[in-house]
Amino acid sequence: MASSFLEIGKRYDPASAIIDSLAKHILLGSYGIWRTTKMPSHPELTGQETQNIVRWIFKNTGDSSLNYLAGLDGSFRIPNGQKGVFVLTASYLDLGIKNEPGQNLQGENSIEINVRSVFAFKSVQDTLLKEADK
Repeated sequence: MASSFLEIGKRYDPASAIIDSLAKHILLGSYGIWRTTKMPSHPELTGQETQNIVRWIFKNTGDSSLNYLAGLDGSFRIPNGQKGVFVLTASYLDLGIKNEPGQNLQGENSIEINVRSVFAFKSVQDTLLKEADK
């Protein structure tokens, strides 16, 4: 699994030298910088596009009002007073590693949340938190 935006924002100071270095890792791929998982290259992107991606990561990880997946944990918000059935689906498919066919990582999972009232939502939230603690 790749490092999360939050981990990247905490680990690096967004100086131009690190932006260039991280952009190069996105473009060419890397191995062993965060974990032992090989990160695929993205030759379809330009150097400028990968630098823009890194800048976007640094800009948005500093905003606590935004909610991003942090590793295998995550959260979402339902606006206050909102009722109904919500289907939360998380999916991932990468482009794999060049010259290593069949190495694509992919996955998907969905949950359905029926919010009838604020109290029902609180109950669902408590249940999800208990499950996450296991």
